[in-house]
Amino acid sequence: MRLSTQANYTLLGIGFGLAFPLTVWTLDIVVSELAFSPASIALIHKANFVHYVVDVAPLVLGVVFYFFGGAYQRVLNRNFLSSLLAKDPEPGATSRFNLLAAVVTVLILSFLGTSSWYMQQVMKLQSRSVIGDSLDIILKTSEQAAYFRLQEEQSHVSIWATTDQIVLAAQALLREQDSRQNLVESPVQMTLRTWFEPLRTIRGYQGFFVISREGINLASSRDVNIAETSELFQHHPNFPERIWQGSSVLSEPHHAHVALQTAAGELEKGLITLFVGAPIIDKSGQIIAALAFRLDPHVDLSPILRQARIGESGETYAFIAEGEIITQSRFERQIDQYGIAFSDADGILHLEVRNPGVNLTLGEQTDVPRSQQPFTRMATSAMAGESGQDLEGYRDYRGVPVIGSWLWSDRLGFGMTTEIDLDEAYASLNFNRRMITIATFILGTLILGFAVLLTRYLKAARRSAYWFRENEETSRLLLNSTGEAIYGI
Repeated sequence: MRLSTQANYTLLGIGFGLAFPLTVWTLDIVVSELAFSPASIALIHKANFVHYVVDVAPLVLGVVFYFFGGAYQRVLNRNFLSSLLAKDPEPGATSRFNLLAAVVTVLILSFLGTSSWYMQQVMKLQSRSVIGDSLDIILKTSEQAAYFRLQEEQSHVSIWATTDQIVLAAQALLREQDSRQNLVESPVQMTLRTWFEPLRTIRGYQGFFVISREGINLASSRDVNIAETSELFQHHPNFPERIWQGSSVLSEPHHAHVALQTAAGELEKGLITLFVGAPIIDKSGQIIAALAFRLDPHVDLSPILRQARIGESGETYAFIAEGEIITQSRFERQIDQYGIAFSDADGILHLEVRNPGVNLTLGEQTDVPRSQQPFTRMATSAMAGESGQDLEGYRDYRGVPVIGSWLWSDRLGFGMTTEIDLDEAYASLNFNRRMITIATFILGTLILGFAVLLTRYLKAARRSAYWFRENEETSRLLLNSTGEAIYGI
């Protein structure tokens, strides 16, 4: 059975529309390195919402071509043309059908453009929601993991502080506290240092202290600290107060007030440090002293936060109230290459969360000294004690546009953030939006082109029909004249 012109056009639209999803499926499967199978098709649909949008192309084009096919079929009907000419006898003049075709085309293109814009906005909101939730989950999980890690250290120091070895050592040192020389030369010092050495190796502690209630260092891993007032008592009064109340305590990370040994074995000033401490209690239940371990947050926290890196540019890092990063950066090569870290007047190197105002990784330069650059949007908010998120984009300490989530942890005493480069975060979204824009443009161009061709064909057909009607009228008059002449003869 021969199909009508309208049916043929409908099938043509559906067939042409099928090319869109088939092409997109193939590209996505190839890029994802999947096997061609129904399971792969279902998988890419689950992973990418755009496929559902592209899948309606056969339906949309089928409907559009159905209406154009019907119009074209009516054009081929001579009676239809004759009726049009009877109402609009001038050849090439605008007919009601031309106007209708133009209005329908404009409506279809408007609907197509609006739908494309709406779908892209929906995709944008959904993508931001998913990325934002992911950043928040990573950040909160990392903060929790860091808290558990430092809580573990508090548990260790609490256990050690209750051992007979530490209690007896504290009591012996308290009897010698009036003489620095006696404290330094006491056999207890060597005993404690021998005890501490395995802890330094296994736990990564930088040092230990036994501190009297008066704030004097009774024992330390270095002689220079003995009989001196503890820096914890001088600069962190809340730390000893909580210990004398019977609690294990974690100090806030801060710049060390003494030179510390680096991983290379060299003494360096201004390194970031923190302490965990617990009360030393004798058999009578009295708190007689405090035991404290010095930790390196770079060593203790960096392994945890390295696990929270996402993609090729994502990183999670911690920073103190002064804006200095206290964990390992993912971009150490860039830091060295572009001079992102800076030295202060004492020659101490600092890596702070400052916004250079330009993208240093692109070779852009700024005249503002690093120490005078403002803190990043993230750092400013976090150091004010706020938690937040920015999915629009802001510059990080390299000047690279990023998106991120951040928080200030009161229980840890420092801030944390999870960031990822803006381009990488929205790479998939931007690709899909470009594909939709291109597909919309191609589809709109085809619809517009088909409408123009149909209108031109209609004009040509009407012109032919007009001349056919004129010739028919001329022939009729000629035959009538001939008949009258014959009749007169």
